[in-house]
Amino acid sequence: MEIDKVVDVLGLPKVLVEGAQSFLNRLLGPAVDETGLLLADKIRFRRLRNQVKIAAKAQELLVEAGLEPKPAPLQTIVPLLEKASLEEEPSIQTMWATLLANAAASDARAGIQRLAVEILAQLSPREALILRHVYEAYLKKEAEWQADPKHAREDGPPAEFAFFRPRDLHRVAEVDTRDGDLLLDNLLRLGVLRFEVPEIELGQNSYPEFVQLTELGLAVLDECMEGP
Repeated sequence: MEIDKVVDVLGLPKVLVEGAQSFLNRLLGPAVDETGLLLADKIRFRRLRNQVKIAAKAQELLVEAGLEPKPAPLQTIVPLLEKASLEEEPSIQTMWATLLANAAASDARAGIQRLAVEILAQLSPREALILRHVYEAYLKKEAEWQADPKHAREDGPPAEFAFFRPRDLHRVAEVDTRDGDLLLDNLLRLGVLRFEVPEIELGQNSYPEFVQLTELGLAVLDECMEGP
């Protein structure tokens, strides 16, 4: 499909479409001829529109960081673009754009980026809202940790420093207990959150009161919420 026809169909500025097309071609590198033009008629209208928006936002993040996009591994970039094109929720599109920008900036974290693709594709908007709250809480803990002179030469705190009562996360997602537990069950299944390991007292049953961010969850959120 010619670029002018794409512009007419999508109702987006030509410069935006051309920029996204150029950006994606740079990411695909020599493989672009084999995979086909992703901004052409092989992708349906709504998926194409989502893809253009996400790519344009990723390019904007790279420009702000003063970085040029580099060819990314096909094992990362192809499933990323495919799954991202299905997302229409703006807040999650932003997460896809951040992940795409990070993949375009460096392939040093390609392994965790591939995991991030699979996890991000399985999030609902309310689950994403919970994870944003969790990540912001961790960043606050990290700032406090780094402000302490005794941690000056250390990395940030463990992911488990971000812990929450389930009911507080239900409140963040604005859902009742039943629906909130379902949201948390999915996040636990994906491995981004886990229940704390309760202290065992002799002769008594002990149940976890908190859910914690996992190291996997922290690594994924770094890729999806922290730009290059």
